[in-house]
Amino acid sequence: MYAGQKAIRPYWRNYFDQTDALVYVIDCSDRRRIDETGAELQELLQEERLAGVPLLVFANKQDLLNAMKEDEVGFNNPVFSVPLDTCCITLLCAYAPI
Repeated sequence: MYAGQKAIRPYWRNYFDQTDALVYVIDCSDRRRIDETGAELQELLQEERLAGVPLLVFANKQDLLNAMKEDEVGFNNPVFSVPLDTCCITLLCAYAPI
């Protein structure tokens, strides 16, 4: 499992050799960072050790009114141009009640 903070992203590469699938979670309520998110995803997809690894993109926080929908974070968005044969985008609302 990889976390998204910039400070630890360089460590992601330590785990690529044993990766069977990649799950990428997008915060769909954070429109300011969508370009950064897409750039990080594109960088991951250029990694040779991840070539052909299936990709599941969770478009999270769909319960929020301002959340981007699938057409904004999906294959129609050039920021997320990914190989269609190995990718699936799923809308998601993951939260833990207090």
